[in-house]
Amino acid sequence: MHTKMLTGRHHFTPYWTLGWHQGAQGYSSSADAWYNIRQSQIDLLPIDCQWIDNDYMHNFADFTLDHENWADLGTQMNISEQHHNVHYVVKLEPGLAVQPDYLIYT
Repeated sequence: MHTKMLTGRHHFTPYWTLGWHQGAQGYSSSADAWYNIRQSQIDLLPIDCQWIDNDYMHNFADFTLDHENWADLGTQMNISEQHHNVHYVVKLEPGLAVQPDYLIYT
């Protein structure tokens, strides 16, 4: 009772976070990740969430997107969630790229 007064009410975890997750490093593009989701569904494998590793980053720099291979990632995420009930988790690596033109250093 006293703890509840201090911390407030707890929110329930979204149901999909407890489900089947798929993730791998080495996706070459958003189409490659999408193919993985579709193939899982065709093969009747359960999938609730697709994890995207740092492959989506431009030269592995944080807060960037490789627009050549991952330009439609946002659209793909929305379609996947709305029409196929598969969520995405985009990982953010805690490292920084070592590049002279990387604006995070300036």
